[in-house]
Amino acid sequence: IKNIALGCAERRLKNNDWKRMILILIRALPNGGLIKLHPSFYVSDKKIEKITSYLLKETDNHVQLCANNVILEIEMLFEKKNILGPQTSLSFYTDFFGSNFKSIKLD
Repeated sequence: IKNIALGCAERRLKNNDWKRMILILIRALPNGGLIKLHPSFYVSDKKIEKITSYLLKETDNHVQLCANNVILEIEMLFEKKNILGPQTSLSFYTDFFGSNFKSIKLD
């Protein structure tokens, strides 16, 4: 999987509207891929279940949720990735490891 969209911290969402964020990320991944959420989302297993279910419904499993324990910097060591998301320090690492980063707004 080469295309990965990043979610922002839960506290940055207006009215805790994670569905809107997920839809923006799905649209950013026209050929499918993974969504890697900010660690703040993984505090609640129920929320992860809701998001996973929502992704399945909206994309017919074409876009999936990335496991919390996946370290993208390590993944980029072995394969170039296309990373999309809000401004993050990860953009520095994508350049360093020869991957691509595209900044997108989530609000």
